Amino acid sequence: MKSEMKLLAAALLVSTLAACSSSEKSAESEGGAGGSDTISVETPSSASSSKTDSATEAPTAPAAKAPTAQQAASALNDAHRKNDDELLQRVASGLLAQNPSDAKALHALGLVNYRRGRYLAAMYYFNNALKHNPNMSDCYTNMGLTQLALDERRDAIRSFKKAMELNSNDGAAAANLGSIYSAEGDYVKAQMVLDRAIKAGIKDSRIFNNYGIALTATGKYEDAKEIYKEAIKLDRNNRDALFNFAILQVDHLNDWNGGLDTLNQLRFLGLADGMRDRINALENKAKSGSNK
Repeated sequence: MKSEMKLLAAALLVSTLAACSSSEKSAESEGGAGGSDTISVETPSSASSSKTDSATEAPTAPAAKAPTAQQAASALNDAHRKNDDELLQRVASGLLAQNPSDAKALHALGLVNYRRGRYLAAMYYFNNALKHNPNMSDCYTNMGLTQLALDERRDAIRSFKKAMELNSNDGAAAANLGSIYSAEGDYVKAQMVLDRAIKAGIKDSRIFNNYGIALTATGKYEDAKEIYKEAIKLDRNNRDALFNFAILQVDHLNDWNGGLDTLNQLRFLGLADGMRDRINALENKAKSGSNK
């Protein structure tokens, strides 16, 4: 009964960290953060032209050493780890004051604006970051998330595909692309892409639910059964996963008792609007089957 299956709209994951892999060749800043919130280079204090009593020049303050690229990357990564957008913005802005072409700093500001709901500003920074380093897979992933927020689904698909092209292990790109395919009913593509997302380490009940939908729609019922179990293990309150698992058990596996158990769990959580009639139909079918 595929027509009854409740499809979950493309699930937006938490944005990937803007810190790129150290192996990537990017337009990095020559200077960087030396552990401080902002990046600045102190100018040496002015030396007096007069002589001291001992006829020696007054010593000048030594010029501050420009932070290294490694220090800059460390400061940016630290701001990401702290999940502090204010700190991230200060560090990234400081880097750009020294080097306006710093792709990682541009990407970081794009991420800050995305999380604040400033999607057009986020796109501006992501596009500029990619101009200076077109090989940032995580930037394409975050651009795709922003395009989804702007309801630019076709552009988002292209961005996620590009991210996966650059990094076959980009689980966030695969998860979101697969969720779009699942929502559109393109289950063959959804199955392939979501398989990559899960193998890349994505642990999100919504994504497992979408993968279960795709597997069921392509007739891989036993595989779908294991995926739904994992989805429910990750989130026992996921009504969509429970509902779709019950459909699989009752309509495809003839697992009447298992289906009734799943439906009972769903009723315990409370039924969403419009779900009651479908739940009753599944329950009646399971009870009829178990009495044969």
